[in-house]
Amino acid sequence: MALLKKEVVKSIKNTRQEADLNAIKEWYNCYQISKYTLYNPKQLNGILLEFKVAEVPEDLVNKAQEALNQIKDKQYMEALSQHKVKSVLAIEMAFYDKKM
Repeated sequence: MALLKKEVVKSIKNTRQEADLNAIKEWYNCYQISKYTLYNPKQLNGILLEFKVAEVPEDLVNKAQEALNQIKDKQYMEALSQHKVKSVLAIEMAFYDKKM
């Protein structure tokens, strides 16, 4: 499970202890994907989720394909493998209203 920086900072504040964010970054095998910094505690497996919203139900399949294309085009899988994540489960989903 990877954490976002804001989640790590919130956890530090909740414990009311001082912590060196750079040391935490190193320990958590931190890496950058797009605009997000992910903290992944030395795990070798990953799950990649990409969600899209369809404006009409007929677009659900197209939006799911768009999510898959984004994963490929932005090379998310390659970015994870560069950080020693050996296997990644990529899940792309499209939603319309409360339907999936």
